[in-house]
Amino acid sequence: MSRRIVIIGGMGPQASLELHQRIITGAAKAGAKDNEDYPEILHASIPIPDFISSGDSSEGLRRLKQSLDALHLRQDDTLALACNTAHILLPKIEAAYNVNFVSLVQTTVDSVQGTGIKRVGLLASPTTLKSGLYQKPLVRIGCDVILPTTEDIHNLERAIRHVITNASASQVKSLVESIVERMVEEGAEQVILGCTELSVIFSDSSSKHIVDTLRIVSERLLEIYSL
Repeated sequence: MSRRIVIIGGMGPQASLELHQRIITGAAKAGAKDNEDYPEILHASIPIPDFISSGDSSEGLRRLKQSLDALHLRQDDTLALACNTAHILLPKIEAAYNVNFVSLVQTTVDSVQGTGIKRVGLLASPTTLKSGLYQKPLVRIGCDVILPTTEDIHNLERAIRHVITNASASQVKSLVESIVERMVEEGAEQVILGCTELSVIFSDSSSKHIVDTLRIVSERLLEIYSL
């Protein structure tokens, strides 16, 4: 099989490593036993400047394009940005490269639409929330969105940055769980983890209330690869 899965990560590196691991685990569950049974994966961990809360992504875009140019991408590659906030850059990246990107945002919204859910909570970085990356497509499919409070946003950023330092995710899990629980009490049928560091924090969770964007996109990447 000639096609490859290409993970564009490093934003932060723990999250893209988590995506890589989930693809491997998913392939094993699907029956992979020998080396050649697993998908070919190119994982580029690109340390672009942080715009979790600043919103200034101009230098990040320059660095990202510089690294993508060096990868010599093929038309049959399937790419995923392992960072929700970086999807702000996706339209410009797609315009510059003739390759297939699987959007974390759109794949997650499609999944929510498939369930028929009409009210969701959204947890994400300050920049993702300000951009409306999730709110706009969710509203278009008729979904009401419960947003985090100012205090929640502060605590979410704290949890995200904690993961990026490579500290134990379990140390901040209760901080995020309390936000999820309150959103459910406010009527959210499910809560979207709109930041891949949050997916790292909930990597061992089986909660029916959690929409894990990394799980959804890893499953979609494997589906495409297997076609």
